[in-house]
Amino acid sequence: MTITRRALTAGAAMLAALGVLRRDDIAAAERALLAALSDRDTAARIGRALAMDHRQLAVAILAGVNMSATAAAGADTKVIRAKLAQAIRQDYAAGLTIKRDGWLLTITEARLCALAAHNA
Repeated sequence: MTITRRALTAGAAMLAALGVLRRDDIAAAERALLAALSDRDTAARIGRALAMDHRQLAVAILAGVNMSATAAAGADTKVIRAKLAQAIRQDYAAGLTIKRDGWLLTITEARLCALAAHNA
């Protein structure tokens, strides 16, 4: 199953509407998620092509790895990488992928790339 950018953005917006998150928690969670990327520059380049709202992205990524913003902000990078790897495997297994500019990405990877682009 391939997901359109519209569906991806709408899903992220819905996740954001489900809970009220403090801005400082989201900002700290964004830093923690980005620290888990091994090649942030490449991720940012891919993410610029996806162009999604970064706050919604962080909320959607956190929902995908079953972490709160507060938990992610205080988590070890290794823990976050393990949770992201698990979410990526689950995305592939479920067929949740996006094709963009020659890249085949899972929904989690696409969201991370877009988050990296925003914070580049």
